[in-house]
Amino acid sequence: MDSKEVAKELNEPNGDVTKERDEKFLVDAAEINFEEIMLAQLAQERSADQNVKSLAKMLEDTHRKLNTDLQTMGSQKSIAVPTAATNEVMDDYTRLSEKDPKEFDNTYLDMVIDNHESAILRLESFSNSNCEECDGAIKVWAMGLVPDMRIHLQKVKDLKQTLSSPVSEAVK
Repeated sequence: MDSKEVAKELNEPNGDVTKERDEKFLVDAAEINFEEIMLAQLAQERSADQNVKSLAKMLEDTHRKLNTDLQTMGSQKSIAVPTAATNEVMDDYTRLSEKDPKEFDNTYLDMVIDNHESAILRLESFSNSNCEECDGAIKVWAMGLVPDMRIHLQKVKDLKQTLSSPVSEAVK
C-alpha cells in the first residue's frame, strides 16, 4: 500500500485529537520532501553538469532535514506522515530516470521548479489561512519555510536560465 494512503488511514481515527487540515498538510509536505530527495539523488548520479549536481546535493540535504523535522512534528501532534516515497513520487522518479542524458538536466530543473512553486503555494495557503482549528505550531513552521523555498526556487530558475543560454550551449 502507498505510504501516503497508510498515513491517511492511520489519521482517520484521530479526527477528534488532531485536525484534518493539519493532517493533510503534513502528509502532503512529507510527499514533497521525499520527491525532492529522490529526484536530487538521481540528479547527482545522472547529471553531467557540476552545478546541477551541487544544487541537487543542497536540495537533498535541505529536504532530508525538513523530513526529519516533519516526522518529529507529526509524532508530537499524533499525526501519521508517510515514511517512504509514495507511488506518485516513484512514478516521477521513473519518468526522470528514463530521460535521455541531453534532456535530463532541463527535465529535472523543470520538475524542481514545478515542485517548489506548488510547495510555496501550499505553505502560504496553509500558513496564511484563517483556520481557527489549525495547529498554531504547524502554521508557524510552514510560514518559516517559505523564505528558503523562495531562495531555492530562484537558484533553480537561475541555473536553468544559465544552462539554456546561448553561451552555455556553445560551451557544450
